[in-house]
Amino acid sequence: MTDRQTSSNDRVAAVVAWGAIVSAVALVVVMLVMAWRDQHDKAPDAAASPNTTNALADSTFPPNASPPPGQEPGGATQVIAAVEQILAAYNDRDSAPLRAWACDGTTVTDDLFAGFSETVRFTRDGAPRIVGFTAEVPFAVRDEDRQGTGAMRLRWDGQRWCFVTAVSEPA
Repeated sequence: MTDRQTSSNDRVAAVVAWGAIVSAVALVVVMLVMAWRDQHDKAPDAAASPNTTNALADSTFPPNASPPPGQEPGGATQVIAAVEQILAAYNDRDSAPLRAWACDGTTVTDDLFAGFSETVRFTRDGAPRIVGFTAEVPFAVRDEDRQGTGAMRLRWDGQRWCFVTAVSEPA
């Protein structure tokens, strides 16, 4: 009877050991997937998107930002108000308001709209996604019979939501 109990105990121990190994592997896989998704959700590679507004690109979109000095970030209403004014400046082909809204106004050049068709129009296309001191707002791009989508990124600078970049998908 002792041999049977030992054999039974060995089986139970083996099942428990395999269960622990499978659980550990599953946990590692989940952690890797979550880290990969976090990394890809925060800031897409500018080189991978040919339609990035490079003149307004700002590499200071920190993943784990500490609060900047000043008041707490405004909510969705303030983000939408900023985005509407930024999109109006795009539609008016006016770099002065964009410079004022940019986190780094020196990156906005007067030739920013060179190559833009006069018929291209930008509109907000959804609710903002606010995470801490960053916000992302979807927009639509229309040019005659073509249309595309994109996302505008903003950052709370301690006083206001400022414009970081806009990335659009090909139409």
